[in-house]
Amino acid sequence: MQIETDVWAVMRNSPDVPAAMIYRISDRIQVAKYLVMTWHAEPHRQRMIAMCDSLEHVNVSSS
Repeated sequence: MQIETDVWAVMRNSPDVPAAMIYRISDRIQVAKYLVMTWHAEPHRQRMIAMCDSLEHVNVSSS
């Protein structure tokens, strides 16, 4: 579910709490990358679990 221009929430087991967040960022040469992070209410407990080149690749890697 897209919640901001470059942020998506991945909903799995709970309709109220996201399982992960996807953030679109740009690398040094302005190429889009998608960071997949576990979600936690305390930001220091979030972990990066993947970096993908497209949202389609995120979907394939998380299936």
